[in-house]
Formats: sequence, C-alpha cells, structure tokens
Amino acid sequence: MLVLVRCPLRRNHQSSSSSSSIIPMSSSSLSSSDGLNFIINDSNNEIIMPVVQHLVEHQQDPQHLVFLLQLQQATKELTPYASKPRVKKRCIKRDREQAHERLYMDYFADDPIYNDHHFHRRFRMQMHLFLQIVEALGNHSEYIQLRHDTTGKRGLTPLTKCTAVMCMLKYGIAADCVDEYLKISASTALKCMKKFCLAIPQVFGDEYLRKPNQADVDRVLQVAQACDFFDMLECIDCMHWEWKNCPTGWNGAFPKRLYKVQTIILEAVASYDTWIYHAFFGLPGNLNYINVLDCCPVSQELMKIDTEM
Repeated sequence: MLVLVRCPLRRNHQSSSSSSSIIPMSSSSLSSSDGLNFIINDSNNEIIMPVVQHLVEHQQDPQHLVFLLQLQQATKELTPYASKPRVKKRCIKRDREQAHERLYMDYFADDPIYNDHHFHRRFRMQMHLFLQIVEALGNHSEYIQLRHDTTGKRGLTPLTKCTAVMCMLKYGIAADCVDEYLKISASTALKCMKKFCLAIPQVFGDEYLRKPNQADVDRVLQVAQACDFFDMLECIDCMHWEWKNCPTGWNGAFPKRLYKVQTIILEAVASYDTWIYHAFFGLPGNLNYINVLDCCPVSQELMKIDTEM
C-alpha cells in the first residue's frame, strides 16, 4: 500500500513562503525510525542507495532526501527499459566470391551446368537480355557496381545483385530467401531492389516507356497484315491480379465477387514481341471491361482526338 507523506523543505532565502513536496512512501516506513529504511531494503539500485544510506545515517538536509526519493522512484519506473541488455549484432562472414563463382558456373560460363532453357524458365527472360540489363545498370548506378571496402575485400558483383532482385521479382519471395545461395543479406537485397527499380526507368525509359512512333506502327501493321489481320495495330488485354495484402479499409472498394479474392485489373497493350506500349492498372476487380475501357487513358485520348476533329 502506498500513502502520501508531506515532507517540509528548507525555506528559500529569496522567498518567504515555504515549499513542500509530495512523495509516495509505503506504510511500513511510517513505523520506522528514519522513514527511509524501506527504500534501502526494497531497492537494488547500486548507485542511489549508498548515497541514501549515508544521508540517513548522518541526518542530512531533508531536501536532499526528497530529491533522492524522487530519483529512486523514477529509476524504478525506467528499470525494465534501462536495464535491458543490448544485444550485439552478430557479424556473418559470407563468402561472396565463392557465391559469385558458383552463380557464374551455373549459368554464365562457357560450359554451364544449366543450359539456356533452364535459364529462361527460371529468370523469365533470355540470357542476352539479362546480361544487357546487368551491364547497363552497372554503368548507370554506382551502388550496383562492383566495389571494395577499406581493407580491399571485394564486395558483391553486379551479376549477384541483379540476380537477387530478379529472384525476388519473379518468385515473389522474401529478401532473406536469396541469402543462402547468393550470400547477400536481406537489407542489402532490399536496397538493391530499390536501386534496381529506380534505375530501370532512367536507363530504358526513353526507348521502351514511350508511345509507338511511325516506324513502330508500320512494322506492327506489316506483321499483322501477314497474319491476315489488316489495319489492326494491337488489342487491349485485361487481366485480374490477386491483391493478397489489400487493406481492410478498402475491402468495400475491392470486393470478392468473381474470383473470391480481392483483385486489381491490369490493362496493357503489347505487340507480338512483348513490346508493351501501354499499361494501366489499379482499378478494382469488380468492374466490368466496359467500365475499365471508359477509365482507360487510351480511350480518353481517342475520344479527345475525335472531339477535336
């Protein structure tokens, strides 16, 4: 049980009024001779308690005792957090050079263990395209380049960093899953992912993230005419993509209707060689394709052209 005891303090020479302080004390301290033994017996603070013991034995100024009582109480409140031991981060020695050599011998050597078919199935692209991306990003981003630390030890290669990013993108796995094979930490893999996503539009945006020019239109029309599709440029395709981590507050806008899960609609226009000329996604999956086409920037642009004509 705690009771409040009012302890008078010494008058200040600059003020004629007396001040007092209210401190919590246990009921057992009321029967003790000095009123402070309960603190000495119950506390395990090795810094404050010797000072309190000294003041009690020599009957020092009560103002000092009040201050130490308040400090002792604050120490008790902060003890669970202040006394928590700091866990030292364990340094994992990763053999990055051996991981790079193993990756190179598996896919990129003159006589690799896995052939081009395995590479295309696992990386979802041709090897020459992947190597082109690695080379372009290595020349563009300083973080993806091969660097050495202060001791001269070689760091992660651009091939390892881009492989880790492609594994996370194509399989949707966590960043920690690539550590076992590529010897790259989760934090480094996530940072590589951010640098990769920022560098791709900057490097390839002018060539691939653009509208088709007249040369592209003529080439696509020629291929379509050879397949008996006259005067047809491309078609707009829509697909539903499951949104597993849809926020709970958005369940009303993204209801489970057709596919029994929350989905978003991905709309794209791509050529026969998977050259994407248009991509538009983010609409809820409960919309039909007429509503999607009504919100599509391509249809709005065509309507604007018809209006101007």
